[in-house]
Amino acid sequence: MALRGTSISKGFVWVILALLIVGLAGFGATNLSGTVRSVGAVGDKQIDVQRYVRALQEEMRRVQQQVGQPISFQQAEAFGIDQQVLQQLLVARAIDHEASGLGLSIGDENLRQQVVGVSAFQSIDGSFSRDNYRFALENAGLSEAEFEANMREETARSLVQAAVVSGLKMPDSYANQLLNYIGERRNFTWARIDATNLDVAITAPTETVLQAFYSENLALYTTPEIKQISYVQLTPAQLVDGVEVSVDAIAGLYEARDAEFNKPERRLVDRLAFVDATEASQAKAQIEVDAISFDRLVEDRGLALTDVDMGDLDQVALGAAGVAVFAAELDQVVGPFDTAIGPALFRVNGILKAQATSLEAASGPLRNELALDLARAEIDEQVANIDDLLAAGATLEELAGETEMELQTVDWHSEVSQGLAAYQEFKVAAATVTEDGFPKLIALPDGGVFALRLNGIVPPAPKPLETVREAVVEHWTKTETMAHLRRKGEALSAGLTADASFESLDLRAQTETERTRRDYVEGAPNALITQVFDAATGTITILDDADSVVLVRLDAVLPRAQDVALDGPMRDAINAQATNDLSQDIFAAFARDLQTRIGFELDQQALNAVHAQFQ
Repeated sequence: MALRGTSISKGFVWVILALLIVGLAGFGATNLSGTVRSVGAVGDKQIDVQRYVRALQEEMRRVQQQVGQPISFQQAEAFGIDQQVLQQLLVARAIDHEASGLGLSIGDENLRQQVVGVSAFQSIDGSFSRDNYRFALENAGLSEAEFEANMREETARSLVQAAVVSGLKMPDSYANQLLNYIGERRNFTWARIDATNLDVAITAPTETVLQAFYSENLALYTTPEIKQISYVQLTPAQLVDGVEVSVDAIAGLYEARDAEFNKPERRLVDRLAFVDATEASQAKAQIEVDAISFDRLVEDRGLALTDVDMGDLDQVALGAAGVAVFAAELDQVVGPFDTAIGPALFRVNGILKAQATSLEAASGPLRNELALDLARAEIDEQVANIDDLLAAGATLEELAGETEMELQTVDWHSEVSQGLAAYQEFKVAAATVTEDGFPKLIALPDGGVFALRLNGIVPPAPKPLETVREAVVEHWTKTETMAHLRRKGEALSAGLTADASFESLDLRAQTETERTRRDYVEGAPNALITQVFDAATGTITILDDADSVVLVRLDAVLPRAQDVALDGPMRDAINAQATNDLSQDIFAAFARDLQTRIGFELDQQALNAVHAQFQ
């Protein structure tokens, strides 16, 4: 059936279009077009190469934004990004298969309206341009038929998804029970016992005791497995000093980033808009006679100061208010002035002087930046030759002799983090390298490359007692002290009852009242709150801390305090989150069932070919 009355948002179309047009930028998917077209299928729904590439690139970009630096494909594989993307596509194609079986489709007229409404397909006058439409799709490597088929499938898929999860709602009893759990309160008393409370001093261990303790804890004094690794590296930092950067290039970059190096005088400004000029003028008059403050005006409007904060602006950016704002003193309020949101008052929160950095002062950092870019480009030019040498069987030593790569060695284990070992790419490669493996070139996020070889493995070995004696004595002393403290705590807890005081046992106690599960008790062990809420009234609990123990007695269990102002919003938030979680769980179960019923297949050879293009 054609759902001609159903429309999808322009934002949804934009998402599809952005993925289609941007997704293939810089990727050699066209190299595969003659041999590999699909990486798998769910029923009769193929997962074509371009769809997989777009989704993989999009997810890698998302992760890069989260970690704040580029990631290599090797890292993406280590993170499981490729498998995650593949699973998402399998789910999507399973739903497409189900939608097709149900006869769900967007109508031709509805599809036409969505396509002509996309601004990227429009000419200057806002009318639909078939040339722009064709050009955008050609850049994405898609025909009109493919793009429109994708839009139909995306829309039908969204309808199936909505049908599966619509109408779900958690019962109020769930939120009420959770609110009661979160809001429960406890009254308790606690005291700390440390070495000063012990009746006996901890003396130095005998040699026999120390040797026995060392043997019992030998794992703590054993070196890790060490991989003896040779590696060659070529990084921009190695080449940067030898790169020639012209004065003109530095001057050009300086000019292009003039706004970064030469900032005009600016003001930190708050802006409060009013319905009309009369109301704004009345507010200004009240401020001038100290009848009300600017902050109070903001508060009376139900706003926070962050809502009226405009940040730092130059005079031009302030428009009609610019001259007055820049003539005002700190904390002075000026206006009203007409703005795009109505007549407004402006308050000066800070005065930032103009900043000027000369070309001479900026030349050093700019030269280094340009040199690093040129060094990266030079490395890119050498990669093919280095790969060829490795493929021909060149050793790392030969690579160092025939190229600009540097040869180094490292005794590596998981705690090593100096030099190249600080890179995640090196950590992954070092952790997985085997003695029978062949070196391969691996890219670094800063534009460098490296290859490594495992020369040998040194198995874990105990450190001789004489070399770690001081650490063993310290460990034994702490262990023995804690054992005495626990025994002291057990003896004291036996004398504590609900009516007995901590002070009668010479303990400095602290009493906490109406504490909730979300509270933090300063100076107490992190586990204190959890233990208190797991205990029964009157129970004495002993907790270990760093170098002491804590005695805690639960004095009272109190129900949640009713708060009309907060309970409603909290209940709504809990219900919304729980409903969303339930929807995701139900949809995940639905998707798994579809895959099981329909069946799917993957072409590992095709996947390998695609992945090779990312290397």
